[in-house]
Amino acid sequence: MSDISPTEKHMHKGSCLCGAVQYEITGSLGRVFCGTCGSSIIGKRESMPEIVRVRIGTLDTPLETKVSAHIFVGSKAEWYDIHDDVPRHEERP
Repeated sequence: MSDISPTEKHMHKGSCLCGAVQYEITGSLGRVFCGTCGSSIIGKRESMPEIVRVRIGTLDTPLETKVSAHIFVGSKAEWYDIHDDVPRHEERP
């Protein structure tokens, strides 16, 4: 099993689909995939080094933040229904 450890205080924990990769995230970790199942865990672009994209489906801890907007609703799947009053954007605002 691979572990990715944080260098600062703990914020969130997560894992890939097969459980081979578990992580705690607090800062920039770079791009990480599970070597066993191939799950994408974290992504980062050189053009936006201040942004780390955690694949939300890998989080094992609950999020305290709530949805603030729905983006790309112009291309969402027909079967995906939105049932709240949060602002909707056809594309990136």
